[in-house]
Amino acid sequence: MDVEEDKQVEAEEGAVPPVSSGDSASDDSDDDSSDSDVDMPEKGAEVDVIPSPFDYTGHVNRIQRLRLKGDKSLLREARENMSVNFPLSPDLWLNWLEDERQSEKASSPEGRVSIVNLFERAVQDYLSVDVWLEYVHFTIGYMSEPDGSIEKVRTVFEQALMAAGLHVPKGALLWESYREFEVIVLSGLKESCEGENANLAEQLKRIANLFKRQLSVPLLNMNKTYIAFEEWLEENRAIWLTASGKPESALVEKNNVDLVYKKATDRLHQIQPYEDVLLSCEESAKVTHYKEYLKFEQSLGEPVRLLCLFERALTDCPLDAPLWLGYIEFTDGMGDGEKTIQLCQRSVRNCPWYSLLWQQYIRSLEKCSKPHEVIKGVLDEALKSGMQTAEDYRALWLEYCSYLRRRIDWGSKEEAPLLTELRETIKTASEHLDQYFGSDGDPSCQLLRFMATVDAVHSRKMEDARKAWNDIMYKGHKNSAASWLQYIHLEMAYGDSKHLRKLFPRALQSTRDWPESIVEEWIHFERTEGSLDSYEEALFKCRSRIKQVTAEREKAAADETANEAPDSKKTQSKKVERRQVKGKPALTDSSSVDRRSSSLKRPSPKETDLQEKPKHVSENVTAPKKIKLGQFSNIC
Repeated sequence: MDVEEDKQVEAEEGAVPPVSSGDSASDDSDDDSSDSDVDMPEKGAEVDVIPSPFDYTGHVNRIQRLRLKGDKSLLREARENMSVNFPLSPDLWLNWLEDERQSEKASSPEGRVSIVNLFERAVQDYLSVDVWLEYVHFTIGYMSEPDGSIEKVRTVFEQALMAAGLHVPKGALLWESYREFEVIVLSGLKESCEGENANLAEQLKRIANLFKRQLSVPLLNMNKTYIAFEEWLEENRAIWLTASGKPESALVEKNNVDLVYKKATDRLHQIQPYEDVLLSCEESAKVTHYKEYLKFEQSLGEPVRLLCLFERALTDCPLDAPLWLGYIEFTDGMGDGEKTIQLCQRSVRNCPWYSLLWQQYIRSLEKCSKPHEVIKGVLDEALKSGMQTAEDYRALWLEYCSYLRRRIDWGSKEEAPLLTELRETIKTASEHLDQYFGSDGDPSCQLLRFMATVDAVHSRKMEDARKAWNDIMYKGHKNSAASWLQYIHLEMAYGDSKHLRKLFPRALQSTRDWPESIVEEWIHFERTEGSLDSYEEALFKCRSRIKQVTAEREKAAADETANEAPDSKKTQSKKVERRQVKGKPALTDSSSVDRRSSSLKRPSPKETDLQEKPKHVSENVTAPKKIKLGQFSNIC
């Protein structure tokens, strides 16, 4: 990560609310007490400032100070502390690995095991050809020791090629190192096993196969590799003939290599423009060019190449969260669940503030049937990760609650405790959002809606669902037609007509934004489900409410027109003055205002003759005298 990336990571720290998925907030007070426990140094002594856990730049600066100071113990501790919360850049890893290789650890088998473990951690953070080269060179260095062997070296080389062998600008370095190693092995065989043609033939075949594998991959400067292959083949033609006993074997290898080389060079010509742009563009523009490159590679349909390109892009642009998400979705589509989980772990270490990555992480763990404790632990980490908005946290809570709902085996003996856990989690989530974001935490009451639907659809507890919806209306949604309609549809599907007929009048009287939608739903219900009496009662109440709403709207429009009239007169007066100055005839104020008023006035609905009140309607409601058929069809 560069300095700008460090600053971005530091900026995220301030947004971390100390919350937990449990009933109480997690206690992170120990993180802030480290400075208070440090004794004051003597005058002139250097202070070892221990950074906060999420201070990326502070960690880097401390590591640099301790490395210059030469305190190996504290330096190792500082690096480990940093790696807990952050991935380390290739440069940081190379410095760490160099220090460990030069330490006493490298001289013992136990120490070498710990260094190998460090290498394994290093290659997991980011794709780096340089780190892989150091890894294979370290393995070669102790090849002659009891814990080393040629096969171990080959294993590491193969791992390196699998990870970075398709790296277009730098992958050739790994291939060449591998070939050089095998050439040295061949030289040893020539000196010690002159009569064992089988071993020589096998080694020659291995080197020729390495050439063929490399030349089948589009890499920069592959023409030089082809020339090197021709020279090597010519130099070893006699040995090849002696070892294999087949004069045509060298020619066969040459023809095979020529075939794959032609295909690889054609592909290199296709991707060369993208590589040239990446080599010359500004750092800030790289992510855009990488995405264009990825789109092109995806069209070619070679998943292995696409994986390598994603890794290259994320090494150069580690803080681009959508890039991580695209990589995760790609691997998830390939069906490799474990790789997807590893990728999710890496992504949230790089972009912990991005809620979608945490949500994907939870789903990936569930898909691979990981233990509940593991998934709950991921939620706890996410809640302390520094996400920025209420929407981020709300989406995270909903994702986790969805997972809890899917855990429930409805109708089994485990249903009750798991349903209780879901209820408690929704309660905790609501309290958390209220505590840190107030009314913006869950303005549309998505958590309560979720629980109400679960109660109605799965547990068949409509009383609990109705209680939840009453709470939703109490929280400021009683004027919303959309909210009432959602409640109504739930009651229609899983409730009963008795409660539904109580619900419609409440919704009609409370709705302010669009009561016509409630009218339409109520009339439709009574037409398809009700009796004549219930249908006529609904017609009467809906008609009365619509007349009331129409009057309110006309009054509001008139008030608006009246308020705008003085401003209109002032504006017209200024226009009159300007016309008089210019010698043009002026419009009178009254004519202008009259035209404006007429344009703003909304057409009033036609007067509806009313019929006598039905007997089943309450006496305190004025009964209509007569209904003309067809006049109410636009409402009901």
